[in-house]
Amino acid sequence: FPSHDTTTYTNSTGYPIFVHVQGAGTSGVTAIVGGLTISSYSNNIQVLETFIVPNGNSYSVSMPAGINRWYEMR
Repeated sequence: FPSHDTTTYTNSTGYPIFVHVQGAGTSGVTAIVGGLTISSYSNNIQVLETFIVPNGNSYSVSMPAGINRWYEMR
């Protein structure tokens, strides 16, 4: 995964997926699922975000300081 990802991914598995993204150091995060911003914040601790993407929906995550881990549980 790139250090600063703005790519949009589509869940075409036929099932909902669980996504977990962990940021590099302190930064902000913006997570968008199905065109809705579900999270947008910044803080002074390590950033992580988890969310469910329904089948057929797209999602994207942006973390300006970089991404350490990106998991999709299918």
